[in-house]
This record gives sequence, C-alpha cells and structure tokens, in this order.
Amino acid sequence: MDYFYVLTKREKENEREGELIGFINGTLSKGELTHETMANHNKDGDTLCIHSVAVELKERRKGYASFMMKRYVEEMNKKRNQLKSIQLLCKSNLIPFYQSCGFQLIGESKVEHGKEQWFDMIYNIQ
Repeated sequence: MDYFYVLTKREKENEREGELIGFINGTLSKGELTHETMANHNKDGDTLCIHSVAVELKERRKGYASFMMKRYVEEMNKKRNQLKSIQLLCKSNLIPFYQSCGFQLIGESKVEHGKEQWFDMIYNIQ
C-alpha cells in the first residue's frame, strides 16, 4: 500500500477481483495543508494529505468508511520514519466521524473550495 487504499467485496474468497466498496487516496506534502499542497505530490514530503474517502452509495452506513480509515491509519503508522502526520479537509458534519478515527480538529481551513466552510484535521503519527 502506498497512499491509495481500495476495499472490495468478493462473492467467493478465491476470487481475484470484487465489487468496489470504497477507496481512500492521498499525496505527500511538506508542512501544513494548503490549496497548493493538495494539488501536488512531493515524494519527500512528511505530511500525508488525504484527498478522498469514498464509499459506494449502496454500501454507506455499514461501517466501511470507519474500517477503511482505521486500516489506512494503521498502515501509515508503519511509515513513521517518513511521515509526521496525516491531514485532511472536511465539512463540519464529518468532524465527529474523523475524530472517531483518531483525528483532531485544528480549526477552520484557509483552503477554499466551493461555498461551504472546510475544516482542517490532523492525525499525528505515533
């Protein structure tokens, strides 16, 4: 796993491919989350910026997003020699979800995307 995680559901255990349930993707940057760092990947970065946590509509409210986030964070903790933190932007209604996955609220984001306010969250690598 690099910085892209995919969760699929297989009908039979020996199947190689399955139905897409969801994914998480991110890129590396140096320092804090900005509009520019969200648009570029810096292979020497020490901050992992999560861009998307997506779950297929029919699979929502089944715990898959929590499962994926916890697995993703677990895998990223193994990269603690390179990573200092994982950061993301979210809307206010998702703050409790990300807090349940171990993220802390930093506050209102300076990044503007659309009309709604975004919030910065961080998970410090242990």
